[in-house]
Amino acid sequence: MGFAGSIAGFEVDTAFFTGNHSPFVSVEGFTAPGHASASDVDGAQGSQNTDAGVPDSAEGWEKVDWVPVLPKVALNPDSRHGFKLQSSPVLDTVFTHVRFRMYPDGGVSRLRVYGKVHQALPQDKHQVFDLVAVAAGGQVEGYSDAHFGHPSNLLLPGRGHDMSDGWETKRSRAPGHVDWCNIK
Repeated sequence: MGFAGSIAGFEVDTAFFTGNHSPFVSVEGFTAPGHASASDVDGAQGSQNTDAGVPDSAEGWEKVDWVPVLPKVALNPDSRHGFKLQSSPVLDTVFTHVRFRMYPDGGVSRLRVYGKVHQALPQDKHQVFDLVAVAAGGQVEGYSDAHFGHPSNLLLPGRGHDMSDGWETKRSRAPGHVDWCNIK
């Protein structure tokens, strides 16, 4: 995953796959050594190094103790499927990696993993730190307009490649018009 975090649910989209979609899928999770559980996150310092203790070969990944997160579920062709995890021990687990399995293989347009980012705070308390970055758990709570791009793009790490990966509104030259977004 982009950042370590707890998982609340999934979206599996089989859009445009009408005869060659994957009929069944499941998801498993893995936590690289050095990451705390979600119950340890409040006030704790998380590790930003997700490569520590991670296998570096296909054989190494096969030996990982994968935790079942989403059991084998059926999919329909050309459909969006949402899966919200119910109360279980995996809701309190911080995962660094997920493994998406298809039975048998087939077409899936998109997999989205929903949840909360595990805060990765710097060890040096004097270091400049982006408080609303995705890595710090930043979230967009409201916005005036998302016509050409969602304001959550503002929270992504690093500088943008070009304006297409930023927040762009449809603009208005009307007097008193203001575009805004609230970030938590």
